[in-house]
Amino acid sequence: MEKFWRVVRKTLLFGVIAFVVLSIAAALLTYIYQDDIKAMAVKQVNANLNARVIISGADIDITFFSTFPNAAIEFRNFKILEPGSKTVVLVQAKRLDFEFSPLDLINEHYHISSIFLADAVINLKIDGNGNPNYNILKPDTSKTKDTTVASPLDIRLKHIRLKNVKLSYNDLQEKQEAELQINDCAFAGNFTDAQYDLKTNLDLEAENVTTNDRQYLKHKRIVVDGALRIDKLTKKYEIQAFKLKFDNAIYAAKGFVQQNVKRYQTDLYIDGADAGIQTLVSLLPNNLSAQLKDYQSTGQVSFNGRIKGYFGKNEMPDIDFRFGISNGAIHDSKHSLGLESVNLSGEYSNGKSHDAENSYLHINHFTAKLNGRPLDLKYSMDNFLDPTIQTSLNADIDLKDLRNFVTIPGLDSLSGEVQINASFNGKIADLKHFSSIGKTRLEGKMQLKNVTVKPNGQRFAYKNLSGHFETDGNDLEVSDFAGTCGRSDFKLNGTFKNLASFLFLPNQALNASTDLQCHFINLGDFMIKSGSPAVGGSGDGHFSLPAFMYFNFNLKADKFVFGRFEAENISGSVLTAKSSITMKNISMNTMSGSVQLNGNIVDAGEGRFDATAHAILKSIDVKQCFYEFDNFGQTYFTDQYISGRIDATLDYKGQWNRDMSPDSKSIVCDADITVYDGEVNQFPPFIRLGKFLKVKSLDDIHFSEYTNKILISDRVITIPKMDIKSNAVNVTLAGTHTFDNVMDYHLVVNMSQMYFGSRQDYEDEFGEVEVDKNGGINIPLTMKGPVEKYVIKYDTKSSIKNIGAGFKEEGKEIKKILSKPSSPNAKPGEDLNRKTDDIELSNNESDDDNDDVPKKTKKHAAEDSARSNAFKNAFKKLKNNP
Repeated sequence: MEKFWRVVRKTLLFGVIAFVVLSIAAALLTYIYQDDIKAMAVKQVNANLNARVIISGADIDITFFSTFPNAAIEFRNFKILEPGSKTVVLVQAKRLDFEFSPLDLINEHYHISSIFLADAVINLKIDGNGNPNYNILKPDTSKTKDTTVASPLDIRLKHIRLKNVKLSYNDLQEKQEAELQINDCAFAGNFTDAQYDLKTNLDLEAENVTTNDRQYLKHKRIVVDGALRIDKLTKKYEIQAFKLKFDNAIYAAKGFVQQNVKRYQTDLYIDGADAGIQTLVSLLPNNLSAQLKDYQSTGQVSFNGRIKGYFGKNEMPDIDFRFGISNGAIHDSKHSLGLESVNLSGEYSNGKSHDAENSYLHINHFTAKLNGRPLDLKYSMDNFLDPTIQTSLNADIDLKDLRNFVTIPGLDSLSGEVQINASFNGKIADLKHFSSIGKTRLEGKMQLKNVTVKPNGQRFAYKNLSGHFETDGNDLEVSDFAGTCGRSDFKLNGTFKNLASFLFLPNQALNASTDLQCHFINLGDFMIKSGSPAVGGSGDGHFSLPAFMYFNFNLKADKFVFGRFEAENISGSVLTAKSSITMKNISMNTMSGSVQLNGNIVDAGEGRFDATAHAILKSIDVKQCFYEFDNFGQTYFTDQYISGRIDATLDYKGQWNRDMSPDSKSIVCDADITVYDGEVNQFPPFIRLGKFLKVKSLDDIHFSEYTNKILISDRVITIPKMDIKSNAVNVTLAGTHTFDNVMDYHLVVNMSQMYFGSRQDYEDEFGEVEVDKNGGINIPLTMKGPVEKYVIKYDTKSSIKNIGAGFKEEGKEIKKILSKPSSPNAKPGEDLNRKTDDIELSNNESDDDNDDVPKKTKKHAAEDSARSNAFKNAFKKLKNNP
């Protein structure tokens, strides 16, 4: 036994010594011949490549130990430019090894058996004319060159390996693009033989694979393990064993591909195992697969097919695939519920002519349950160039379960039950034009029960929605579609047109002719939440007009409310079209009267609406009108001061904000108004005017009727002329009042009334006082300034003209009055001929607004001096201007 171990030790020792000696010898040979090998390599590169190679001499080396037991010519940090280019890089690599046997160093004839490429970037391109950028080998001149001279280098490849290589391919002519990251790739075989077996192992990531602008692969890892039989003579590639791992799916393939001139003959069988729904989806173009990327499946998935025929520039093989799921489930990570008891069978084929026109996708059978409720679907698409769709759906769905299975944008909540039995048959192209939409067929029924839906941002949800929907074409008949929103209720019956286009195509409108009945409508219930205050005290909110609806409502409502505004017995037509609302012949009872309205609201963009209106108002309660419209946004002349009834015809134009508040700068209004049985009570400016005139009756003014025109523009209310004949004094008023509460009024007050005061005041003290029916001489006044600090003045500029018109008729009477030494109420010895300046009264005086105006008695005659002086001054001016 000991002798045996001695033999073993000697054998191992001699083997190690021989290995070391041979290694040293190989290393020495490599070192001795390295310059010759480098020169030979450079010469061969120059002889065989028609592209420029950029490399430093120090980066060409001969190595032995890194490729042991072979030696290798090693190129490091080099670039190969495109043929004919001085700047465009075709290949850039950190390492390229050509391996050969160390024995080749002795006979100086090198047989390259292995190639190793690492850390490289390869950019392959075919231009629009079909010219590739990778033809870097010079043409073969073996027929003309001297064959008696042997080449020092030949290729006898048995192994090729790529590691960390990024390959970019762009075919501009065929519109094909690929970005591949090759992590590791190895090919083994006697590549120089006419027939050989090839074994391959490939690990890569397909960062992008696009054909005709459709992306098919993106960031997908692919692992290949295959064995092929290569026949160079017949150009036939036979797949003996092939497995491709794509995501979690494994595909097996058998068959062959054979090149015949400019086309390829194929006969391949492909079988997929464990190919989940996500794997199948990933094979779709990216614009389709992106919509389904979050869904996963369980259950037995089948996928198999055959590719048979010829593949060329204008030729496609026969492609047929079948797929299915048995007893599976489909769900995604974002939702709590998924489809259960899923069974599916489908097929894809490019048809008898192997082109897009004859291609089809059929889902022959799809059944599932969503939280125990059944779902049955069939779908087919024929002719991918001009698709014809046939689909049917039969489902009983709890909408809350549906929202827990898929994302439905734009909704805060959804619940209730819906039953659907519907089908569609037609071409997608026919849905694009109204003239051809009748060729399609949409049929079915839908029933809603106790549905609740709340759109994003809306204040209240739509509740208790129920109704029946039925279609036998492209029109949808709606029966008793009813529900509530906040305190509002509605019931809708009618016909919706263009339904198929609206459902299947983007930017399509829905046309409707309907009857809408409501017991109660509060417009604030339908407003969308916002941070800005709404008009009429409705809280914060805004409106947004839908652009996709073309509705014609025949409206009947028992009661309508918006803020303080209330109306009853509303009827008329409402039309919506392209983000606009048109109101026709709207009539309502409101504010103890009636209104007839025609108008239009158009979405002007940037959260604004253009509004126009023509309205006729009959017997409207003025106080109620001011109250319900919140005193029209001002706090100066409010409902507490005014009463009466009004008739008016007005035309309005202006812009509203999204919260339904008006843009005051844009308002233009022309109104003809008549006020009946009017009263203005305890209005501060009139009270102060009464103090100025020494007429207490201006505290409460009563007038039976007056008619006038009111103009609004540029935030200014203009009153051309208004004659107010009241129980106190008769006043003619004209002027302006701005939205900033700055007034500029011109008033003409009757001179006799100004002197005597109201008739009743004097009759109480002195008995009957006669006042001329024509009003006597008039005195002009002005009221100007902001409401917080306005000023009343005697209007000297217009006094002569105004007073002169009435002087001739009442000259004698005025002379009798003014010739008396004093007025009935004058103080003894008071000089009524004293010259006075303009008389003014400012509302910031210290007088108490609630002081009683004294009666006109001799005891209080001194308090009438201002009035007497005013008449004396007016008489002097008239005398000097006959």
